[in-house]
Amino acid sequence: MLKNFWWPLEFSSEVTSRPSRITALGQELVAFRTTDGKAQVMSDLCVHRGGALSDGWMRGDCIVCPYNGWEYEADCACSRIPANLQGVPVPRKARVDAYPTQEKYGMVWAFLGDLPEAERPSLPVLDHFDNPNYKIIRGDFHWDAHYDRVMENSLDIAHAPFVHAGTF
Repeated sequence: MLKNFWWPLEFSSEVTSRPSRITALGQELVAFRTTDGKAQVMSDLCVHRGGALSDGWMRGDCIVCPYNGWEYEADCACSRIPANLQGVPVPRKARVDAYPTQEKYGMVWAFLGDLPEAERPSLPVLDHFDNPNYKIIRGDFHWDAHYDRVMENSLDIAHAPFVHAGTF
């Protein structure tokens, strides 16, 4: 049920031409940019021997598996198997899972579900992200606390001047 939504996976500035691993909903994914700057998200698992594509590199618009050199196009089809004899075609089923990917609000979003395009929800509308009167603060925050306390305190910003007056 939760997978049939758009998920913000990474800040746009963090997705580069170097493949990077992202874990979402218990799935290992790889994110990267093609030569035209378009963000892509796909499964982080080479179908040949299970190599992590996030440990690989880009050759043009293809992501290369570091274990066996299989090259996958941005549409997730394998286009080259170095060990194949010359003239031997790449099997059509040699492909990894791809996820529809969009960029908005400074984030890379992917649809991890299985709904057809016509039935997918749209990206959430976050008007405040485009409002020049708001300042967006981004970053990683690590607290040595139980997640429910972290969420509660993060959502209740009104407590900050009382509880943390001398802290920040």
